[in-house]
Amino acid sequence: MAALAQEVARYPNVAALGDWRAAAPAGGQPVLVPWRARLHGAELSLFTTLTTFGAPRDVTLAEAAVELFWPADEQSAAVLRGWAEHGGGDGVPGYLETGSGAGTGL
Repeated sequence: MAALAQEVARYPNVAALGDWRAAAPAGGQPVLVPWRARLHGAELSLFTTLTTFGAPRDVTLAEAAVELFWPADEQSAAVLRGWAEHGGGDGVPGYLETGSGAGTGL
């Protein structure tokens, strides 16, 4: 992997970027815009990825999409890990489980 990274770093358009591995300067534009939510007393900061399927003419898959939310900071990651480890059935926090009173903790 290191050899590949070194090879790519020598490409003219990458080399022109200078030290592209350095962190963005303070005050620069963020790479992503987090979505913030407060759920059951925990504040989460998440970002989303969206994947679509099919070709432009594939009507069956044209409407299909998968959206995943990822933690944007370590605090959110820790909350989500805690819910997965200690939550209700199937790793879902108890207040989000289906059944009577579903969603009442939001």
